[in-house]
Amino acid sequence: MICVFLFAWVVFWIFFQVITRYLIKSVYWSGTEELARYSYIWMVFLGAPMLVRFNEHLKVDVLAGVLGSKKAIYIDLIWEMIAFLYFLYLLPFAYKIFAGSLSMGRYYPSTHLPQALFQFSLPACCALMCVRNLELMIRQIASLKKKGDPQP
Repeated sequence: MICVFLFAWVVFWIFFQVITRYLIKSVYWSGTEELARYSYIWMVFLGAPMLVRFNEHLKVDVLAGVLGSKKAIYIDLIWEMIAFLYFLYLLPFAYKIFAGSLSMGRYYPSTHLPQALFQFSLPACCALMCVRNLELMIRQIASLKKKGDPQP
């Protein structure tokens, strides 16, 4: 729902910029590009964990099709563990970028909004991806227990 709001927000600001710049030819507010750009970044970073939650993220499943459904669960589980460890590794670095921006108190020139507000999207995405990958791994383990171990 948040991503839908952000998408509408981006469309509104871009439409507003086009109307004011080319049709009215009087008002030009330079902050619309920044608002649209950083709203789009938040939309992408919040949409990625949602794709993981519903297991709709982009992946190549050639091996899963060849090996069968029970072995495919193991492959997916390994993939989710790797993704979880990657985002867990990335989280402190993302937080360091956010904390540095927060401590410096920098603002974007045209909107006068703090940079930390928009740079928080990366640690938030990393944390949400860790939670969603962990949730998906738990569901896959439960699925394995329900189906039983595959026969060799």
